[in-house]
Amino acid sequence: MAKDSHDFTYPSSLNAYAVSMRDYLSARPQYHHIVVGAIVFHSDRVLLIKRAPNDSRPNLWEIAGGSCDASDKSILAGAVRELREETGLSAARVSHHIEPDVEWVDRARRWLKVTFEVAVRNEGDPDGCVAVGVERTCEGGDSGSELRLETEGQSSRLGSEGEVAPPAGVFPAVRLDPKEHQDYVWAREEDVRRGATDGFALPFVSKAMQDTILEGFRLRKG
Repeated sequence: MAKDSHDFTYPSSLNAYAVSMRDYLSARPQYHHIVVGAIVFHSDRVLLIKRAPNDSRPNLWEIAGGSCDASDKSILAGAVRELREETGLSAARVSHHIEPDVEWVDRARRWLKVTFEVAVRNEGDPDGCVAVGVERTCEGGDSGSELRLETEGQSSRLGSEGEVAPPAGVFPAVRLDPKEHQDYVWAREEDVRRGATDGFALPFVSKAMQDTILEGFRLRKG
């Protein structure tokens, strides 16, 4: 398990993405730019965030992500940065690549989006433990007890100055940038599949986004 200088780990299977965007693209000249996505699971839920009403594709749901920057040390670091900027969550480990990648052409330039599952530090946990599946891994390396959900209602609304109160229970605390996102929810697989949860709709930014999230759930089942 390699460790990035930005203090997250990743398996050797992701070495191809532990390079700068420039180096990655130089070996794949058919692409012009890289977009990254970061899926965060907690127990049987996935973190979804709702785009701001005045941003592009307003009021639609997605996972954290965005353009990889030339200043990012690696593609993995770009995904970790976007996650931190959009949700305030700190990555502990990038666990794997969720395929298939998404490609599109815009103004004669071919874009590639790669998505990763990311385990985050639960900064609200007094032991500084990490949410990984239904277990928690502490900084000392020991696995803790099962993370049990303590609430059914998982939708939280944006508060003042971008502060979002974490859902009750053991979920990591999310902090949104109100210029980019207005709300978040920890959704079940069936919520993602039907595009609705807890009495409100979850229209996704694209069918590809929804499919990628569902693929993430499938991979977690082994």
